[in-house]
Amino acid sequence: MIDYVTFSTYCATCDHWTGERKPDFKEGRIYTPRHATIGTCDCPHGHWRGKLKPAESNCPHWARWELMKDCDPPFRRKMDPPLAE
Repeated sequence: MIDYVTFSTYCATCDHWTGERKPDFKEGRIYTPRHATIGTCDCPHGHWRGKLKPAESNCPHWARWELMKDCDPPFRRKMDPPLAE
């Protein structure tokens, strides 16, 4: 499994990405299986709509996965980006 912090701006943490993933509410992380790191972008705007994107990609239309909206990791470092709403 590959893990991503919920506030990182990768496709795996985006509400528009439809790839296989599993939330971990306690740790504030999202896990994707190594064999299934491709998903379709369902963003209502932008040129990626309907196209396949790897979990580690990103774009300017990122939106926090709705399922994890209220979940933050148990710690934050000074170097971590601010939380996107």
